[in-house]
Amino acid sequence: MARRWLLLVSLAAGLLAAAAGKRVPWWSIRIAQQQGPHACVVEQVPGTYMELWTECRYWMHRKICGQKTLIRYECCEGYQQLGEDSGCTAVKPLKNLLETAEDLGAGRFVAAIRGSGLAEELGKGGTFTLFAPTDSAFERMPASLREALQAGGAGNAVLLYHLLDGKLTSREMRADQLVPTRSAGHRIRLNKYSNQIRTANCRLLMRKDQKATNGIVHVIDGVLDPSSISNASVVDLVMQDGRFTMLTEALQRSGYLRELRDLPRAISILAPSDEAFQKLPARRREKIMRDAGAVRALLQNHVMPHPICKSAILSEHKMKSMAGNKLTFQCDRDSVFVDRSEARSDELMAEDGVIHLLDDVIIPDRAKSLLELAEQQQLDTFLSLVEVAGLRDTLRDGGDFTLFVPDEKAFRAMPERLREAARSDASAARRLLLFHGAEGRHLSKDIADGQVVTSLDRQSALRLQVHRSALGVEDAMVRQADLEGQNGVLHVIDRVLQPVSESAGDILRQRGGFSTFLQAMEKVMMTNASDLALHNQGACTFFVPNDEAFKELGLAKTDMLMGDAQMLAQTVKHHITDRMLPAGSFKPKLTYHVATKQGTVDVQKAGGQLTVDNARILKRDILNTNGIIHVIDKVLLPSSVVESTFKSQSATRRRANSRHTNHATSTSYSRRVTTSSFRSERRRHRSRRPGASRSRHSQTSRRAQTSG
Repeated sequence: MARRWLLLVSLAAGLLAAAAGKRVPWWSIRIAQQQGPHACVVEQVPGTYMELWTECRYWMHRKICGQKTLIRYECCEGYQQLGEDSGCTAVKPLKNLLETAEDLGAGRFVAAIRGSGLAEELGKGGTFTLFAPTDSAFERMPASLREALQAGGAGNAVLLYHLLDGKLTSREMRADQLVPTRSAGHRIRLNKYSNQIRTANCRLLMRKDQKATNGIVHVIDGVLDPSSISNASVVDLVMQDGRFTMLTEALQRSGYLRELRDLPRAISILAPSDEAFQKLPARRREKIMRDAGAVRALLQNHVMPHPICKSAILSEHKMKSMAGNKLTFQCDRDSVFVDRSEARSDELMAEDGVIHLLDDVIIPDRAKSLLELAEQQQLDTFLSLVEVAGLRDTLRDGGDFTLFVPDEKAFRAMPERLREAARSDASAARRLLLFHGAEGRHLSKDIADGQVVTSLDRQSALRLQVHRSALGVEDAMVRQADLEGQNGVLHVIDRVLQPVSESAGDILRQRGGFSTFLQAMEKVMMTNASDLALHNQGACTFFVPNDEAFKELGLAKTDMLMGDAQMLAQTVKHHITDRMLPAGSFKPKLTYHVATKQGTVDVQKAGGQLTVDNARILKRDILNTNGIIHVIDKVLLPSSVVESTFKSQSATRRRANSRHTNHATSTSYSRRVTTSSFRSERRRHRSRRPGASRSRHSQTSRRAQTSG
């Protein structure tokens, strides 16, 4: 391809930052389009032998092992430039396997094949796959391998080891695959990774799938050694190598050796050398070795469930070990690191995996002390209080303990008076910290809702809760659970815990403003204490209406509740649940159906405001020996009480209407009777008046006369 249109693009730091993890930026697309058709990206790491032919037109700018890559464009596989035309518009004629390899920069290896007489055999027919080392890789070949190349003629084992019968494309390669070669009894380990890297015996495939008349060529960055893959297992290789005697001892003492032998898949062993183990203090090393759980976790932490080649590590990548921990693999220009431990020398390969020699032991959480776990989580305030309280040796070497450790935000929210007292007074710091722990290992899988454990002060109780998506202790929520160390378990919580010694009733009486609810509680307790059953529980939630809430309910309804023992008991029970529910257990934009002792209420959180049915929570998380109190601004009436109240009010209205009707009827009757009597009396009075008889007589006479 003519130099005229080759373009070398240096990636500026700002462009890298803009493009990292995103789609291909517009400027890269524009540059690619300017190259014309069938031009593909070649990526190069400056100052190294590493080049990658992507066979892609568009490519994301990136760093490889911390270095900015350079990008150039060449003709894609099978194309070449035609005259002065832009791009690659001519189809390249197919050549045989060796000629194709020469054109791709593997001329010295091809010369070795021709010099051995193997070229004639390849020309007799059939198809092949050739792994062709570049000329620079051929020059870097070890002297022992160079000597091996010069013997054996056409039957040279090293040359034949680079040849497979038939065509094998990179698309057909599997994640971990052993394929037979033309070198009798020897196989190549092929691997492909999620970052599109392919390897052969951990040698990088720089250029893949180059077609020839009699097969396919893959260009690689190293000469393959048929003796590099041992017939022994990875476990046997570790035991036979004199650099891993302490690792071997740990494998044998733990019994993990047998499990590794029985694994059905290939693995990678990150093998710390004896020098790496000796970097650990002798006391700590012995403590780990005596702890079956810790040494097993340590060994599992050095086993990866698949073969990993150093050449496949291009940037920071996290992978899970057999212990379930994520290990960070990263690289620089010269080395590969696993959690800051350098992987030295080349890989040791076996039929069932790969071995990397490490210069440091990777300590898993299970082999760390609780204090180391706290340091790892940057729980600085807790660690400073440990020093003040004089508990360093206890929490480093003692156990087993479970610690509920407040995070930094929780300590900042703690009342300043209490925080300063703990920082300056060893006794106060000790009391505070001991209340945040319990004896034994309490992992989340072993915690039941309502479980109570005795704190390390051996006086106070810690009440544990299991919520839908979290764990709780007292009024705190667990933000990170199950950090299991060598001497216990650490849970990170969002509040500083304080022991309580007062009951719910005592706290409400002291605070004032809850006299009506307290009176209702006392009445229910006097008539039938079993309805509440609070005497043996310390994990209830009380939704307590203040006196203003009862005023809003109205005097008539309040009097009605207080006067009806059954309705009062139902109402009080509707404000109590049998579970401890801190405010932190409720998440926004969700509705929680909470069972009370009488029915169900709906709890919601929106904009930081908690509501229970139609009542707002005014004050939350008031701890007491009976559980936790939330103050609300309305009385919660159960449906049975609402219905009874409605019926009672209806009956009262009917009675009132009846009395009104009867009174009106009686009044009307009385008026009628009075009027009649009054009229009769008037008639009698008139009959006594003078002239009245004459008048009647005259009338009679007149009637008689008329009649006559």
